[in-house]
Amino acid sequence: MDLRTRSSLLLFISSSLLSSTALADVSISEVMANTAAGFNDSDEYIELCNPDTSDVDVAGYVINDGDDIDALVAWAAWTDSEGASLASLGNESLVEDSTIIPAGGCALILDPDYTSEDGTQPYDIESGTVILTVESGTAIGGAPGLGATDALTLYGAGGTTTADVISTYGTPVSSDNPGECDDDELDGIPLDPDDGRSSSRIDLAGADEEANWQDSAPSPGFRSSTGTFEVAADGSADYLTIGDAIRAAGAGSEILVHAGSYAEDVIFTEGITLTSVDGADSTTIVGS
Repeated sequence: MDLRTRSSLLLFISSSLLSSTALADVSISEVMANTAAGFNDSDEYIELCNPDTSDVDVAGYVINDGDDIDALVAWAAWTDSEGASLASLGNESLVEDSTIIPAGGCALILDPDYTSEDGTQPYDIESGTVILTVESGTAIGGAPGLGATDALTLYGAGGTTTADVISTYGTPVSSDNPGECDDDELDGIPLDPDDGRSSSRIDLAGADEEANWQDSAPSPGFRSSTGTFEVAADGSADYLTIGDAIRAAGAGSEILVHAGSYAEDVIFTEGITLTSVDGADSTTIVGS
């Protein structure tokens, strides 16, 4: 498929291509379990996005990996007594003292030891992202941290039964007993990406099913980011693949694709404009 030149008509991705599933208040949108440095007690994260038009307060929400359940708290609630602030590490633009995810915004659940001497703080986190952690003070999912095959369940503040489930990843068993909510082993999720890669939800409002998750480059907090994203097959831009750029971009963004052949199946997202920088003759997408 050829891309149109910048001077010609832009390719606008219609909302009709998206799932018609109703919006939840927040969605588990990205999971980093296989960290690049192998530090599964400090460098993991779970991204939550709020695709709705109203702010959502996740105070008292609970995350469960089938082995351990943990209440979510603002990063500052932990760092006031134990850890270092992210601002002290040069991340002044992050929200550390709130559990409110604004409409169209994202939050990251970080390991409490993310700022420890062992943590590498490897991520470029989008400005304005709400930073959360787990109340227990141990790694997400308890020691030794998340496993690549751990399914996740996010509960609201009211309890940990099936009636309280807000979002899931990896099709966990549906049970009122949180300890039974492991992977149902009926499909290919949870994914098991290479080290340094994450599992990313394609349609934030879509179902927790195998077709709605992809192996992706980490993009913590960027799922609702609006701006310009550049893709180059030779590695000279922000992203190597169009798919990774789409997953990082929010509605209203433009993705600039440089010359090259991109061997990938592109799944489009609402409100994204895809533009060829160097012309249709030099930029192609080769699907499977």
